[in-house]
Amino acid sequence: MTATFSAENRLRQWLNSRRMTADSFSTLAQLDKISGASQSRLNQALNKGRSFDNSTAEQLLALRTEIEALVQAVAPIPLDLSNAQTVHDLLKARRAGELQISVTWNQA
Repeated sequence: MTATFSAENRLRQWLNSRRMTADSFSTLAQLDKISGASQSRLNQALNKGRSFDNSTAEQLLALRTEIEALVQAVAPIPLDLSNAQTVHDLLKARRAGELQISVTWNQA
């Protein structure tokens, strides 16, 4: 059983809160060249209590943080996280400084 504040539990909780599937996140991690993040390996860590090694855990949590920053940047517009390739392209453009996001909402 994984600890409450383990990388696996934090990742599981975040995926649930963002309604992002483990498959989509795994595909995104693979596009980002994170080793140890195959769909089967992610499933083992999230559902069967098999912990990630430290390097993989750190990289996956950093990716989660980066995706969350992207989601917050476009809020209140919902960002569809189901297409890993599109999310990867957005992150890549943001990292390169090629993506500018400006959302203004003047509520009355």
